Amino acid sequence: MKPEQLEIERLRKEVAKLKAERDILKKATAYFAKDVI
Repeated sequence: MKPEQLEIERLRKEVAKLKAERDILKKATAYFAKDVI
């Protein structure tokens, strides 16, 4: 693998992780907002 390919692979994993975290935060926010109202 070329360094560029390794970097792309690493970034893809990072993006996937961030998307998962964002989805968890969205669900948590919706859950807590529902309780507050």
